[in-house]
Amino acid sequence: MSKKDKIDTQGMTAFGVEHSSMLKTARYPDGYPAMPIIKKRILPKNEALYNELKELINEVLDEREGIK
Repeated sequence: MSKKDKIDTQGMTAFGVEHSSMLKTARYPDGYPAMPIIKKRILPKNEALYNELKELINEVLDEREGIK
C-alpha cells in the first residue's frame, strides 16, 4: 500500500469547520434536564402485608448469615 492510498485523518478538521451548518446544535443550552425516576413497587401495595413480608425476608436473611 503506497502513501497515496492512505487517508490523512489528521487534517480532517480544517479551518472554518466549527461554524459549519452540518454540526449538531445543542437542544438544551443549560444542559439536559434530570432523568425522571419512576418507582415501581413489586411487593404488595397493602402496607401491613408489605411490612410483614419485609420482616420475614429479613428474618430469613439473618438466619442465613447466622446472626440469630
